[in-house]
This record gives sequence, C-alpha cells and structure tokens, in this order.
Amino acid sequence: MLTNKQIDGAKPTGRAFKLADLDGLYLYVSPTGTKSWRFNFKLSGRQQTKTYGRYPLMGIAEARRVHHDFKYRYGTEAESTFREAAEPCMKSHLPTLRNLT
Repeated sequence: MLTNKQIDGAKPTGRAFKLADLDGLYLYVSPTGTKSWRFNFKLSGRQQTKTYGRYPLMGIAEARRVHHDFKYRYGTEAESTFREAAEPCMKSHLPTLRNLT
C-alpha cells in the first residue's frame, strides 16, 4: 500500500516504472516525471489500461475510491473470471449440443 511520502519520493529515472498500490491499482511514473493512477485488466481477452487521473490532482484516497467503483461497478474482474471459466466448458460441450425443434 503506497503512502504519500513514497509517491512524492518517486522521481523519474529515464524509464517509465510502476508503483503498486492495492487491488491492481498502481501509480505510473513516466520518464518526464508525470505520475498517473492506472489499472490493467482484460476485456474480451484483450489487455486494457484504465487511467483514472494524474497525481497530485487526484490524491491517493480518491484514486482508490474511483478504482473500487470502476472495478466492482462495471465488473471487469467478474467478466474476465467468468470468461476464463466458461470457455473451456463451452468448447467441450458445444460440439454435442443440438436443437431439438
């Protein structure tokens, strides 16, 4: 879990890097020193990145709240989990399914 001191102390290194927070939320630090709150997830099997806002305009508490709302209100985690569980089942049963009408 990140603290304001850790975030403020994160200086650009010439390469982008990430500082992990909670539940997949992370702070992205660009080579120029811009800091933004982000979350990586899969949607329909494709990698996506959600950017919430820039630090310090969006503080750590607000980033966590917005992340929680996004992740659980829109079900990105649930969709990925359901898809991963359902695809093997569908592949094995689909060839034997038939329409009885």
